[in-house]
Amino acid sequence: MQYKFKDWTTTRTRGIPVTLAQKKKRAKQIASSLSNTRRWHSHGLGISAETLRNELNLVIDDLDADPKQSETVQSYHGLLQNYMIQAGQVGVVHMRGLYTAYHIHG
Repeated sequence: MQYKFKDWTTTRTRGIPVTLAQKKKRAKQIASSLSNTRRWHSHGLGISAETLRNELNLVIDDLDADPKQSETVQSYHGLLQNYMIQAGQVGVVHMRGLYTAYHIHG
């Protein structure tokens, strides 16, 4: 509740204060929906921001609304992608204070 819902203090339509229980329930709903492989068909395919907004009713920042932020993210992605190719990595996990790259032995 300290990341995605940290700023969610009132409901969008009625302005009613949001409880910790409501945040937990909503997080479980989102996790359940996103883990439904029959709906999304594959873990390897991306889900568009538009789909997340419209079908899951998520509030997501639009990187394209801030050209500098969008350029920074795209530059970082390109740098990370080049590093992963050179290092033979196929995946990466980012967490606050932690970076892990991994590869699959074939």
